[in-house]
Amino acid sequence: MKTKTFLTILGLVVSQSFFNSCNEDSINAQTEDISSETNKTEINNYDGPVSTQNYFANPEPFNGAVSFIISTIGSQGASYDLTQNDLNLFYNKAQIPINERLSLDQVNQLIVQTTNSFQTPVSQIVQQLPISNVAKSLIISIDTQSIPNIEGNSSFQNLSATEKTFINNFNNLQFGIEQGIILPISSVSKDPFGPKSQLGAKIGFLIGCVISGITLNPGPAFAGSLIGAVVGGMLDKK
Repeated sequence: MKTKTFLTILGLVVSQSFFNSCNEDSINAQTEDISSETNKTEINNYDGPVSTQNYFANPEPFNGAVSFIISTIGSQGASYDLTQNDLNLFYNKAQIPINERLSLDQVNQLIVQTTNSFQTPVSQIVQQLPISNVAKSLIISIDTQSIPNIEGNSSFQNLSATEKTFINNFNNLQFGIEQGIILPISSVSKDPFGPKSQLGAKIGFLIGCVISGITLNPGPAFAGSLIGAVVGGMLDKK
């Protein structure tokens, strides 16, 4: 995929032709299997065991990182092109370990897929994930409302250890959004976000998992949720 500026990529979402045409920079999640695109991605920074970290326990790094990159883009204007240095600063603010970060190429891919997937229900995106049907069902339920005390849920207890970590992080993301502590929507907040920021975070979480090489590692998924929130945040401001 040729590199485009961040705002140029985001601008495509408001163009109907983006959804009706197919070119080398367009990845349509409604008509093209996301997993097939993943097979074309050779870059994968993940090289460690699946993290058990709860990335959404502390909302400050998440909200701060999203605010940082949105303000960076806004100050640069339409000519802004995401650089590796900016991405490193972004990851540092989000406190993501180096071995769990998506590469710049993967981030560019994620931006395109997440932008396009705003027209796709989360339930449809979930079907592309390499997880059990029980796990898929849980994600679809969580997308509507987080599950309290999920560790005691009988369906959750039957999942593999990696699926439990993955589902638990998605549940914590949804819970944080519901409680207004992750991407809070407020007219008086210093960093108010919109509903597309919240939706983008969830879409990015799922697509980040796919792009990272289908490891179900919450680190790349967390990075995906950050990028997704940024995409949504820019669309909220349009």
